[in-house]
Amino acid sequence: LGCTGPRAIGFTKETRIQRLHQLLSFEARREQAAIARQCVLYREPRTERLIGQVLTGLIPDGPAHGGMPKVLLVRDTSLNAFSFPDGAIYIHTGLLARLEHESELALLLAHEITHITRQHALQAAMLERREGAGGPFDGRELSDSLSWFHDTAPALGDPVPLNAVRDLRRTLEHEADRMGLDMLIKSNYDPYEALEIFEHLKTGADTEETAERAARLSDQLASAALDAPARPRDPIAFSQRLHPLLTAQVELEIQRGEWESALRHARRLLNDDPENARGHYLLGEWYRQRAEPGDEDLSLRHYDRAVGSDPLLP
Repeated sequence: LGCTGPRAIGFTKETRIQRLHQLLSFEARREQAAIARQCVLYREPRTERLIGQVLTGLIPDGPAHGGMPKVLLVRDTSLNAFSFPDGAIYIHTGLLARLEHESELALLLAHEITHITRQHALQAAMLERREGAGGPFDGRELSDSLSWFHDTAPALGDPVPLNAVRDLRRTLEHEADRMGLDMLIKSNYDPYEALEIFEHLKTGADTEETAERAARLSDQLASAALDAPARPRDPIAFSQRLHPLLTAQVELEIQRGEWESALRHARRLLNDDPENARGHYLLGEWYRQRAEPGDEDLSLRHYDRAVGSDPLLP
């Protein structure tokens, strides 16, 4: 073959897929390196233990292929989550802070696990082809759900119409929703409670598509035969385990001037624990930095509550 030149080498479907796997692996490493450079990852033991326990509940024996997915939290205010073919799942703290039930977190993770285990990135790459494209982040915000997942690495074959690409993306998302819900039910989570996640997502982009996904899953749930009632889970206990994350999120949102979400999360801290000194301090900061008429008195009032709850709080 070396004498006749490379044109004489024939590539089988298997070798093409193997090559595509290599390209996807390279893209995944490059993307994750870009995230490490451009984003701040949030690390907190209680939150990480919570996510680890939910993952173990969803796949107690581990995935059929490869190791347990690894979840990383990106300190950001957007409502976003995405996954890589190598098992890395990224969740923005803005989305995690919105969740009110453990079952919502379970559905989010089950959706991303399906993307990984069903090799959706490979399916998309086999269809798509990008010629002369720049890096995955060119002209795009990091909060764009890393759409490189769907148009990554040049696929082998002829370019396909944009409509076919969109149809495949929609099909893969539907499959991740459907199989994620099945995984949730088998893990004895409350599926009706889990679907409340779409109410939070409706406040972000693609409201119409989010409503359509919620309606489709509701129809699937209506026709499903639930073998046993879901295990009851305490939403207050779940929320309290998120208190460190909520505290960090309020600080970030105040810093960015996102007053509505900062107020929502500060009040959630105090609803769970009315004597939460840091919650009162943050609410005092919220009023002080917003600085509208009357905010100074409200700020001082919450500072006093913070001192009264914990005089040793720095």
